Amino acid sequence: MQKRLISLVFCLFSITHIFSQSIIQTVEQLTVTPVVCEKFEVRVEVTTNQEVNFFDYDQIELQAVFRSPTLNEKTIDAFYYQDFISHEDGELTAVSEPHYRIRFSPEEAGIWDFKLILTDHAGTDQTGWQSFTVDESELTGFVKVAPNRKQLVNKAGKHVFLAGENITWTSSYPGYDPMAHYFEQLSKHGGNFAKLMLTPWGYHIEWIEGGLRNYMPRQKDVFMLDSLFSMAHEMDLFLQLAFSIHAELNFGFPAEDWSSNPYNIANGGFCQQPQDFFTHPDAKAAYKNRMRYLLARYGYSRQLVAWEVFSETDNFPFYKSYRNQISSWVIEMAGWLQDNDPYDHLVSAGYALPESEPVVWQHSSIDFTQLHFYSNKADQAADVLGMMNMYLKNYQKPVLVGEYGLGH
Repeated sequence: MQKRLISLVFCLFSITHIFSQSIIQTVEQLTVTPVVCEKFEVRVEVTTNQEVNFFDYDQIELQAVFRSPTLNEKTIDAFYYQDFISHEDGELTAVSEPHYRIRFSPEEAGIWDFKLILTDHAGTDQTGWQSFTVDESELTGFVKVAPNRKQLVNKAGKHVFLAGENITWTSSYPGYDPMAHYFEQLSKHGGNFAKLMLTPWGYHIEWIEGGLRNYMPRQKDVFMLDSLFSMAHEMDLFLQLAFSIHAELNFGFPAEDWSSNPYNIANGGFCQQPQDFFTHPDAKAAYKNRMRYLLARYGYSRQLVAWEVFSETDNFPFYKSYRNQISSWVIEMAGWLQDNDPYDHLVSAGYALPESEPVVWQHSSIDFTQLHFYSNKADQAADVLGMMNMYLKNYQKPVLVGEYGLGH
């Protein structure tokens, strides 16, 4: 009797384990004719009986292992995705069920293989190897720092000079996309670069609606960001993407500042006050989850010049008293990106004042420095050039003038 009871308990445990584990259901290659240095995209359906947040990589993780024709392997994170269709008035409507996507940029021509590995607390499921053929292209791949440490170059070693605007975000109007207009005009007049920024009022994936690590309520925003990357590829515009703006940790507009920030303990977060954002370990872990999602969604892009871990990281009332903690946070996040980005995009940070921040600028996790410079002089050229030369001399890295003007 006791043996039969043990067997029954074991069987019940096994059945429960099988039904609780997440399973890879279907795999569909969406890219018909892959080419070198262009997006190869895969759609993946996953089934599970668990209550799971598919945006939280600590709860569930889907990865693809890609094997090149020369047998080099690269592991790429998947990201959870909601598809939309756009109507004539500009409104977006969700279509189909949410699912996983994988975006990958192959850097060799020939026959590639890939397999998927799904992991949650109940176990692991994986597929066999699948193949796809990549054709040659004349695309030049990702932008890197030149050996002289003063310039940017492409894969062919050709100098890349960035000239454009810090467009950051746009407002929404029925039937009209201002960013498409800005991109078209920028390209038409010889520009090749734009900085974009995730803000609570535009393109942000994580805010009070969903709380930390839940990006479903903001899928429309990130879908719009997808369209900007698509336009950048079509127009050959380079992009820099900033993960956050200083306004999120300040006060002034409750719907867009610390009052509605999901890191605020009043909104279910971990931080009693804004400065805790830079020191609380759970807050830092949540921010890395956000960066991981965006890396999975946009890391494939050869048009992405750089990640910016935070925009104007010194633009807080508490900056002077928390300067060391903030600098340590920037260095930690930049280092995480360098360690986890399979494409090795450039990494930088933003500061509002030219004197900020030598500790960050000289660190090896920062690939280039940036200047934000506002002055009421009629001709700023000499001042800007002088500051660029000072930065080049002090930090031995390329310099990007991210903002300048007569005033804000």
